[in-house]
Amino acid sequence: MDKEGFKKLMQSSDEMLRTTKSEMEAIVEHDPNRKIARMEEVDRLLDDIKTEYRKAGGENNDTVQNEEKNVEKSNKGLPRREISEKQKQEQEKAKPIIPKVNTEKLIIPPTPSRLNRKYDVIPLPSNGECYSHKKGKIPVYYLTAREENLIMSINLYSEGMLIESILKSVIADPEINVEELVQGDIDAILLFLRATAYGTDYPIVVRNPYTQIEFSTTINLGDIKYKKLELKGDENGWFDYTTDEGDEIKWGFPDFGEDKMFKKMIMDSSKTVAVKRLETMINDLNDMKESDVLSITEKEIIERNNAVLSISKIHSVVKNNIGDNILDNILLANMTRIIKSFNGEMDRRLVYEYIANMRAGTARKFRKFYDEQTFGLNTIIDVKIPEGQEHAGETFKVNVGVDEAFLMTVSD
Repeated sequence: MDKEGFKKLMQSSDEMLRTTKSEMEAIVEHDPNRKIARMEEVDRLLDDIKTEYRKAGGENNDTVQNEEKNVEKSNKGLPRREISEKQKQEQEKAKPIIPKVNTEKLIIPPTPSRLNRKYDVIPLPSNGECYSHKKGKIPVYYLTAREENLIMSINLYSEGMLIESILKSVIADPEINVEELVQGDIDAILLFLRATAYGTDYPIVVRNPYTQIEFSTTINLGDIKYKKLELKGDENGWFDYTTDEGDEIKWGFPDFGEDKMFKKMIMDSSKTVAVKRLETMINDLNDMKESDVLSITEKEIIERNNAVLSISKIHSVVKNNIGDNILDNILLANMTRIIKSFNGEMDRRLVYEYIANMRAGTARKFRKFYDEQTFGLNTIIDVKIPEGQEHAGETFKVNVGVDEAFLMTVSD
């Protein structure tokens, strides 16, 4: 872009920001109790635009400001809305075609207080290091009747969409993308929601490890502790690892969106096994020797042919549903979603090939390192065997799963 074009761009940007500032001031003037944040950010941007305008050859008493004063003078006494509309029309005629500027960050969206909905700011076990925004704390609304209705939705539960729907409903920061949240942080949010909604008493049914007899007990969710992430992530929320061979690896914790796809791949792999079994059954039935066929009755031959036809139809339907998405090695697929690049190479096909050809010892060492960095909730707690059962009074370890059922399980 030449200097004149750049100057026009600065003029247009200046006018747009001044209009935004005028509207913000009008809102505060109309409703003094309504707070508009980041006014100083608008002023800072205006100063930056003036600086850039002068660098491009603009005069000290910059044309941007002078033009705005002229417009204000010529429209003195007119209502604010008329001035804004006229400025907008003139701007549309004069300004060059420029990318649309996102001004949403200049004005904070409605706060929880305006919506009469209470929230709390909770710390994330990741300290925000897994994300580009680096936010280590986020505001989360308390559960309301709206979310309880979601929790009781059988469809959301059966389709595996309950947690996603809840998170989208309770996270108060619009800059937080649920799909990008990692599991450790999600578990912390769910623990907060469950404890603040229904209390810290959590009923579970477990088995006596000595007799395998089930019994009911209640645990205190306050006993669940956090394990925080100790690493520092880069601008993408990724981390560094160097193999014994000297390869520089960038890796990251899979986010919620990646976990959804991975679970689907596992389900598809199970269907793939079913497809293979059906193919084997069809082949076995079709490959029956003539002597075998002659040894059975005509009715049994008809039944065999009908069975082949039915199995073939089932095979076709299942195969069409999963397409070519066959997961042969879950371990390899899991490493592929963790490792983002090697030696600066980010092409996913090449990353896959690199992992597939990684030495067994190197891969094992990396997996061990990754497991040691895993953070989040320590959901393994002690449970005491009740009176009346063998080894009463002894304790054993139980893992409390934080999943869809976690929010649905409440004491009577």
